[in-house]
Amino acid sequence: MRSYEQIPHLLVYPDGLTLDASAANPMTAISPLPTMALHALIALWGGAMILTQNMIANAALWIVHIIAVVGILPQIILNYKVKSTSGLSNIYILIYLFGSVIELFYVFCLDLPIAYKIMGPISLLLVLTLTLQCFIYNEYKFVRRSMRLYCANFFIIFLLIVLAINFPYQIGHVAGWIALVIWTIYQLPQVYKIYSKKSVEGFSFVTILFGGFQNLLGLIAILALGVPLQSVFAALRGLIFFAVFCFMFWIYGKKLRPVV
Repeated sequence: MRSYEQIPHLLVYPDGLTLDASAANPMTAISPLPTMALHALIALWGGAMILTQNMIANAALWIVHIIAVVGILPQIILNYKVKSTSGLSNIYILIYLFGSVIELFYVFCLDLPIAYKIMGPISLLLVLTLTLQCFIYNEYKFVRRSMRLYCANFFIIFLLIVLAINFPYQIGHVAGWIALVIWTIYQLPQVYKIYSKKSVEGFSFVTILFGGFQNLLGLIAILALGVPLQSVFAALRGLIFFAVFCFMFWIYGKKLRPVV
């Protein structure tokens, strides 16, 4: 019998011939083709799963933003029907508008998904419509007093535009945290108005329902897509205020006629 010395994975014979060690033993000989095919199938399966998750998350993100936009419409329609915005806090509308503008800096400076870039400006237009209704349906005294606050807000926005041109990444993150603070507190004036009046008249419950569903679905999509942390906190805040408004409608809305 030939003599040989064994080197890992190879049998080296004195005459210089080599033979794969696994092939020398029929019990351990395994063709590499089935293994490669198995690895390819696993890779394809993993890629398909990741792609499916991203598609679902992106679809959910679109649904979230569409709900957010549609959810503003019932309040606009209600204001138009009653020709009044007396059920809304003026400070609430002011902060709402400012927050919508600041969020656009967050979206475009940090290059967030396309759903943010399309639906964000549409949402801002609807909030501007609410603001215009406040000016149309309220007294002149309110308009004159509020105009100063709106001018101050637009001056701040102008400064942010100048800074964002030169420092987009930094301004994007700063705007994200400012938007988080704004979205955390912007509904507090509305809560106080309802509490002080002991009435939800003029405030659309359908808008609240849309907001609650939007924040719940948004939280799921945000966690799946890995959107920055500010958006996660904003969605959680929205769910808390949804619960607060539902409770207030339950307490103060029992004697009211159904509203939009």
